[in-house]
Amino acid sequence: MSKAIYIATSEENSGKSILTLGIMNMLINKTAKVGYFRPIVEDFEEGNLDNHIETVLNHFGLDIAFHDAYAITKSKLIKKKNKGKLGEVIDLIIEKYKKLEERFDFVLVEGTSFTGEGTVIELDMNVLIAKNLGIPTIIVGSGVGKTLEELIDSLYLAYDSFKVKR
Repeated sequence: MSKAIYIATSEENSGKSILTLGIMNMLINKTAKVGYFRPIVEDFEEGNLDNHIETVLNHFGLDIAFHDAYAITKSKLIKKKNKGKLGEVIDLIIEKYKKLEERFDFVLVEGTSFTGEGTVIELDMNVLIAKNLGIPTIIVGSGVGKTLEELIDSLYLAYDSFKVKR
């Protein structure tokens, strides 16, 4: 059985954060030591924190330092990718994840949030990260403003990306 799960989305405002909180709540009640990790975070100003990480760490009282709960900011990822150094990013993500995996019975990994510059690479990055971490993935989509057929099509597209690249 896997010691982790990856929550990914193919679009912004899909409800991934609510799902993350719900799954974390369930895990906390069933597992002794639960960790949390966001491989890629939005850029934040010095002195500020990523809202997702801050919320999860504080609400659930997790014993994880903020800087241990993520690997890289989106702007640094884009710079590394543009320089052909994506392998360095994946190595860093794996390294930081493995440190958490050693400390906790289960790790919830929350994928990117699809906002602003760089969203075109986010689904591919989520697929690549989940593949390299070797953990199962939950794909979250939104039906807001879509027909049932459009929702199903967008979820199948995301699913196919994970299936083909995994």
